[in-house]
Amino acid sequence: MMAPLTIYGPTSANYDEADMPIIMNDWVHENTSLAFKQELGGGVPLADSLLLGGHGNYKCSDLDPDCCSQCRNCAPGVDSEFCCNPNPLCTQGGKQLTGSTYTKTFVKGKRYLMKLINGSAAAMFIFSIDGHDLEVVQTDLVPIVPFKTDSLFIGIGESYRQGSDSADD
Repeated sequence: MMAPLTIYGPTSANYDEADMPIIMNDWVHENTSLAFKQELGGGVPLADSLLLGGHGNYKCSDLDPDCCSQCRNCAPGVDSEFCCNPNPLCTQGGKQLTGSTYTKTFVKGKRYLMKLINGSAAAMFIFSIDGHDLEVVQTDLVPIVPFKTDSLFIGIGESYRQGSDSADD
C-alpha cells in the first residue's frame, strides 16, 4: 500500500482546479522482504511493471506464481508453482488481463494543478501529455519562476507541481 503525504506550500502560478497527487513508481511482485534483502546485497530488484496513479500493465503468465491459484498434477520433479492455472483475478472470460491505464479528463479552458511524485525504488521517469505544454510552478515545495516545457524528468523522490493549460484542446 502506498499513499502520498501532501504538504501544501506556495505555488508561483494560478490554477482553476487542483488534482490529487499522482504517484509514479516501479512495482516488484516479489515479497518485499526478499526484494529488500536483494537490494541490501547490492542488486536492486528489476521492476515487473511501472505504475502511474496506481495503474499499470503487466503480462500475466502461467509461470508467474503471483498469477496462479490452483495447481494441476505436475510432472515428477516439476515445482508446483510452475504448473498452475491463472488466478481468477488475472483472467476475465478466459483472457489474461494486462492491467489498466491511468486516465484523466480535462475541461477545455481550465488550468489544472497536477502534483507529480516519483515514489519508485529504482526508476526515473519522463512525464508528458501528448500535444500539451506543461508549466512547472513548484518543485519539492519550493516556488520557482514558472517555465513551460513539453516533458519533465522526475528523479526518485522528487515531486513537481505543474499547471496544465487545457485551452488548446
